[in-house]
Amino acid sequence: MTGLRDSYSRCLRTRKLVDRHFELFLARHPMIPSFFVDTNLRKHKAALRSMQTAVVQFSLGDDLARTALERGARSHGPSEMNIPRALYRHWMTSLIDAVRECDPEFSPEVERTWHEAATKAVDYFVAAAMDVDHKR
Repeated sequence: MTGLRDSYSRCLRTRKLVDRHFELFLARHPMIPSFFVDTNLRKHKAALRSMQTAVVQFSLGDDLARTALERGARSHGPSEMNIPRALYRHWMTSLIDAVRECDPEFSPEVERTWHEAATKAVDYFVAAAMDVDHKR
């Protein structure tokens, strides 16, 4: 997954990844903006950057990334924010679209690597959100 880490580094150098990911995510589904009406966008974008990093690190087996995903899953799950499961695929797609725009070396192989990493992280996130809710 060195290619993923390198791609992420290139994206971060543009300083546009977080903003572009968020813009694309908001535009993906009419329900999405309603979840951000009273949101502190500065804090949210910091959290978004952390989740982007967690996607990369989780794909490498990092335990801290796993913990970050579990913490996010708790807050986004049915017992708290109750974000519909279907919206996570929009988050993933908008991340990959933002990487496509921000990584000057984006290629089909880079896209495949991002897709695999994001799918693994989102699947874990959703399962953790459901598991947390079932344990209550």
